[in-house]
Amino acid sequence: MDNKISSVINKKVPLKTKIGFGAYQVSMITDLMITGWQMYYFTTFIGVVTF
Repeated sequence: MDNKISSVINKKVPLKTKIGFGAYQVSMITDLMITGWQMYYFTTFIGVVTF
């Protein structure tokens, strides 16, 4: 059992997997930035007011 665990722990993560996890995090940050800009734009320049 210990040999199986140590072989999994010492296994390298493929580059494709690293890029995939990184791209997901970047997309979440991008979504946050776009949403923030839209809230600023619609409330400042267009004058949309929500109550």
